[in-house]
Amino acid sequence: MSISDFANPTEVRCTSLSGERVVFDGYIQMYKFLTSIRRDGDYVRNSNGDVISHLIGLYNRIGSHLANGVQPIFVFDGPPPDMKQRTIDARVERKNEAEKLMEQAKQNGNTDAAEKYAARTTSVEPAFVESACEMFDALGVPYMEAPSEADPQCAHLVRSGEADYICTTDYDVFCYNDQNAAFIKQFSGDTCQIVSLQQMLNEMEINYDQYRWTRIIAGTDYNDSPSRVAWKRALNMTQDAESFERAIDAAVEWDAEIDTDRYRAVYDWFQNPTVDDWSPTHEPTDPEAVREVMIEKYHLQQSQVENKLDEIVEQQA
Repeated sequence: MSISDFANPTEVRCTSLSGERVVFDGYIQMYKFLTSIRRDGDYVRNSNGDVISHLIGLYNRIGSHLANGVQPIFVFDGPPPDMKQRTIDARVERKNEAEKLMEQAKQNGNTDAAEKYAARTTSVEPAFVESACEMFDALGVPYMEAPSEADPQCAHLVRSGEADYICTTDYDVFCYNDQNAAFIKQFSGDTCQIVSLQQMLNEMEINYDQYRWTRIIAGTDYNDSPSRVAWKRALNMTQDAESFERAIDAAVEWDAEIDTDRYRAVYDWFQNPTVDDWSPTHEPTDPEAVREVMIEKYHLQQSQVENKLDEIVEQQA
């Protein structure tokens, strides 16, 4: 059993979210398109050799949201907290291993395997972010670099009333909100799903503090879980706990080798993350700027750009 088993999302039509401000993790969105929009195992590139996989995906997705009256906001990761270094090192190691396996597959003539491993070597380069931000400016979509992680900054925007929802699939984002939080997932077609934290708390029969404790004991990007402890067992450890220290005691009884100081540091981070006060400003889309950036500079197909632009302009008229 995983945490998602406790969620009972509400399905709504994307058009029903017209007027809502939805904040996205910029790097996650770009990574998604860089790994999925590829040609012969490589990124899609224009005639100048510029990578445009992310621009194709982002333009279509953001264009659809704008055409539905949704107001997107993008937040990019800043410097991570020191306690995430082990996770970052592990990701680098997996990427390096994927690069080796990709080269072996190429040498063996195994095209399918080479393409699979190539997707795992994807990284969001500064030039990709720069081109995406040029597109955001033309579309009138606000964006920022967070002072640290994107998730707590996205949550802060919702808490402070600057955004209405976060689009994500990461349940850790609830650790930075409050019990009334909700997020959107599968936000790409005619319908999407809204996940309510309060519904999940009711299903799990715990309060908001216990949710945070359970997330930590089950393991996060900042700490490991006790040996062989996943969500269901972590939940059992916290359901009857009256404080985080009692929850830690239960975890220590299971695995005496856990780093309890790290657990406390993660709990403090969830309660007091590094965020900035920021008021995003949405501007009308500038059709000529969109054409200049997307067609003239990055050479996306004119028909693709114009069709989506027509929908956006009609919505904003």
